[in-house]
Amino acid sequence: MPSEKEFKVNEYITLKLEGGNTNIYVNGKLFQQCKLLLLNIPVEKVSSFDEIESIDEATEKLDYSLERNSNWINIPQETEFWGHCSNLQVWIENNYDTRLLHRTIAFPLLKKLTKVGDPNARRIFKEEICKRFESRNFVVIQYLLEENYLRFLNNEEKIPLFTDILNTLDKIANDRMKRKAFTILISTIKGTKLLEENFPDILNTLDKISNDSEKRYAFSELISAIKGTELMNTKHSLIETKFTDILNTINKIYDDIYKRQELNNLISTIKGTEVIDEKLTLIRERFPELWDELKFLMN
Repeated sequence: MPSEKEFKVNEYITLKLEGGNTNIYVNGKLFQQCKLLLLNIPVEKVSSFDEIESIDEATEKLDYSLERNSNWINIPQETEFWGHCSNLQVWIENNYDTRLLHRTIAFPLLKKLTKVGDPNARRIFKEEICKRFESRNFVVIQYLLEENYLRFLNNEEKIPLFTDILNTLDKIANDRMKRKAFTILISTIKGTKLLEENFPDILNTLDKISNDSEKRYAFSELISAIKGTELMNTKHSLIETKFTDILNTINKIYDDIYKRQELNNLISTIKGTEVIDEKLTLIRERFPELWDELKFLMN
């Protein structure tokens, strides 16, 4: 399809107006269609921007999202195209500051630019990830966790973000995402003093996961991370209490096959520790019909 308008932002990025849509091209290949433009924000809302530090905060404040119909005012397609061009140009002139674009455009585009060899993008990509974690903006941190942008950081770069991630867990409503974030957190600080120093808080975070299955999964991840370490001894009573709580959630499962599977997973995770030795009587009382099978599993 021939381009109705075309604007070369820099040597890597070109915007084209095609079929009434503004498309982003990186190194000549279609990257993404522009869907969010702050030019669409009504003029009467601008006065509320005094304390806003990023486009993401602006969209939150205005209850504005990509999933909604954003045609608040009728903007001619060409005007919208040039608005996108202006936004991208400002973004580039400000060293790819991700606060200046919506997160769903800024980070994927920055990642793509890094991949195609843009030296400026390569230089600041990790810095932008860390900076947005440190901003403690919940929706941005959740987006970065969901899209697994932490994988681009090494452990030395991840560890300083520990507090920001831990604080964010409280705000994540989706239990599966909360467990996923918890798992990322544990893998990030495994083997470090942070895990030891913050263990009680980390363990208590499990109680903020309401879904029992996700909670059991998270507990298993935590135990796997500390098994064979001194933490299993120094935090023994805390672990034992939590293990009992987790065991009780399994006892409430009605489906026998599912109950057996969850119990086997839990026992496999914690076997070989003092906790399992001390809870043998409790396990036998709660699951007499599975005792022979469990006894074999624990050996």
